[in-house]
Amino acid sequence: MHVEFTDVLLNLSARSLLIKIYFETGQDEILYWYLEATRIFLLRNKLLDNRLNQQMKNSWNTAVSS
Repeated sequence: MHVEFTDVLLNLSARSLLIKIYFETGQDEILYWYLEATRIFLLRNKLLDNRLNQQMKNSWNTAVSS
């Protein structure tokens, strides 16, 4: 299933939820792939304010280093 969000915050919420689901269900390969896709999304997205973007990057770094 493919869903495309027009609202950036809704997109980030959905991504966060999927990351949590992949982590909790032990789907490591999908989790790492999706973390990388989210990292690229954060780098490319210019609609996020700097503080929120930095928070998401920090969360991503924490998840990767765990």
